[in-house]
Parts: sequence; C-alpha cells; structure tokens
Amino acid sequence: MIRLRNLVGAAALALGVAALSGCGGDDNKALLGLLALDPASPSAQVGSINTNTANPRTNEAKGADADFPDEYCEIVFHNATSTNGKKYMVLVDFRQSDGVVVMATIDDLGSTWDVYEKNTTLAGVSGVSVNRSARTITFTQKTLNGEAGETATITGTTGAYPANLVNEACTK
Repeated sequence: MIRLRNLVGAAALALGVAALSGCGGDDNKALLGLLALDPASPSAQVGSINTNTANPRTNEAKGADADFPDEYCEIVFHNATSTNGKKYMVLVDFRQSDGVVVMATIDDLGSTWDVYEKNTTLAGVSGVSVNRSARTITFTQKTLNGEAGETATITGTTGAYPANLVNEACTK
C-alpha cells in the first residue's frame, strides 16, 4: 500500500511539473526539493524527503584533506522532514574544480540507518549530479548502501542550497 501511494504521489508530481513546464518564472522551483527513497531497506525508510524543510542548509568550501585529495564543497540539508515521519540529513560533497560529486550520504537522524557512496576518482559518484547555477542536486535512480545492510534508491532533485559568498566554485 505504501509503495502504491508513493507511485501515485510521484505521478501527481510528474503531472504538476508537466503542467507548469511552460509557465516560466519561479513556479517550477516550488516543485523541487523532494527526494524519493523507494525501494529502501528496511521498508520503514520508504518515503519522500522534503529538502525544502531542512534547517539548517549549509554550503561550505573545504580544502583537500585525508578523505578527499582535492578541494571540495560540502552541501548539507539537515533536519529535512519525510513523508514517513522521520528526519534526515542529506550530505553531498563535490569537487570545486569540476563539480563532480565525490560523496553522497543520507542519514536517518533518529536511528543508526545511513546509506552512502564515496568515490574520489576522476569519475566520482555516478547517478548524482550538481547544478551549481541552480544550486540543486539531482539523484537519478541512485542506489546507496550502508554498512549494516541498509539500502535505498533515491530519485529527485533537492531544493536550492545556499550560495557560498566566499568561494564561487561552490556556487557557480
């Protein structure tokens, strides 16, 4: 039943995007912000995370360190609510030089459930992309896994993350 509701919700969202696609202005931005977790294990994690409800949202420029050999930007949507009643943190790191995602993480803040992928090679993490001019992140049927058997396939585009006024590489 939950899966059917999520499919109906996704279909309604798609129809809304199609209906507004010719309107112009900021109308389409209002539809951004939903990340669907479906399927997910355990199934209690299935739902849609609304990144527009996140507080705080951060965009930090970071220097190369032990985890990442290149300078990178760290985008965090903290305390984002979900249709499953849980709160999540969505964290994405991307290289400043080319905008390629090198790590994507989603954490249930009320439990130990978390899924992620890290890839600091030239290719980066596939299925997750950053649009620096719109300041959004898109997950395209991206499956992330945790260390204790957790898994989730994520689809959708985040709401806008804040500009970084100190380092343009994290914004443009």
